[in-house]
Amino acid sequence: MNPISFIAIVILLLLIISWVRSKPKGLRRKASIQAGLIILALIMLFLAITGKMHWLGALIAGLVPLVKGSLPWLLRALPFLRSRRQQQQNNPKPTGNMSKQEAYEILGLKDGASKEEILAAHKRLMQKAHPDRGGSDWLASRINAAKEKLLKE
Repeated sequence: MNPISFIAIVILLLLIISWVRSKPKGLRRKASIQAGLIILALIMLFLAITGKMHWLGALIAGLVPLVKGSLPWLLRALPFLRSRRQQQQNNPKPTGNMSKQEAYEILGLKDGASKEEILAAHKRLMQKAHPDRGGSDWLASRINAAKEKLLKE
């Protein structure tokens, strides 16, 4: 690299750093990301113009802004992604303070159920509520916690 290019790059980096620092603290992260993306785009453009980048790399780099711009549209077109994320946010994590009575209620058993009944109820409920079959993580973890609580005692 010749000295003039090196000096130009150092000056450009100093300008970018001063630009990011001039932003209010709440906006510095966003400005840093924008600056990084602009630098990445300039590097890609330089490599594509000089012929040092494969045409597929240039195509992918050109598609990044399009994908970023169409992301809100994709989220509207695929509502199940949004509902799944909201479902995960709305379900609180189970606490470890489950009572024995609560564990029996979750598994749908009466007090004093045998080990076999507990395992059978757990298996039956997990077949319906397992996250891999469309159930919720929260409910599956509650069922597992209930089984562990009852088998422990």
